[in-house]
Amino acid sequence: EANDAANPGTTGNLKLAHCNDANCAGGDESIQTVDSIGNVGQFTALALDGSGNPVVSYYDVTNTNLKLLHCSDANCTPGNVSTQTVDNVGANGSYSSLALDAAGNPLISYRDATPGNLDLKLAMLSGGSCIPENVSIQTVDGSDDVGQFTSLALDAAGNPVISYQNGSNDLKLAHCNDANCAGGNESMQVLDSVGSVGQYNALVLDPSGNPVISYYDATNGDLKLLHCNDANCTGGDESIQTVDSAGVVGLYTSL
Repeated sequence: EANDAANPGTTGNLKLAHCNDANCAGGDESIQTVDSIGNVGQFTALALDGSGNPVVSYYDVTNTNLKLLHCSDANCTPGNVSTQTVDNVGANGSYSSLALDAAGNPLISYRDATPGNLDLKLAMLSGGSCIPENVSIQTVDGSDDVGQFTSLALDAAGNPVISYQNGSNDLKLAHCNDANCAGGNESMQVLDSVGSVGQYNALVLDPSGNPVISYYDATNGDLKLLHCNDANCTGGDESIQTVDSAGVVGLYTSL
């Protein structure tokens, strides 16, 4: 299980691999070190822009910052990598998840692990840079110790939907009613609170825009799947199934 921060004195680099065949079977894939300043590269999330170039959010352990990398070629070769600090106030950036809106602007969900905060946050970037006037940072859920294991998707209107775990080890969902979660009246629901659940969650939206989430049930050591029957998961009658219970299974899910 990942912690919010590792030893900042440890050296860790962010690397990117780009395969040149569908199975990565050639043995001659492009592998680049894209950030090596300090201990960086935890909690990575990857998307490709309209040109197929990588966009990566990640945690800078040394400085406890949220960072974003955008390459101007598909392999992130040296000289074609832009690296920006998105949030450097306190200890921000663990458990990041990334999506690009219709205009290619990055949105990042992440945890603010600053003592006294422990919040779920969202950063929205526009204009291709992280200068202050182009960055909107909002606290989506500041109700308690929240924001671990975030997973982000955008609904048909481009509004963020975020699954995450709180400090009570419940699975939660936030559905924003605007593009940068700025209204302060977002929908937030506890989806599963039976035992210790919600770790390693992964979120997608079905064709009707209803959330589907895979996650780990730590109490029973099981893989679980939840499927909501409305966009905000407000009915309290969502489908929750144990998918695999043979041994200890379900860590590090992807959906």
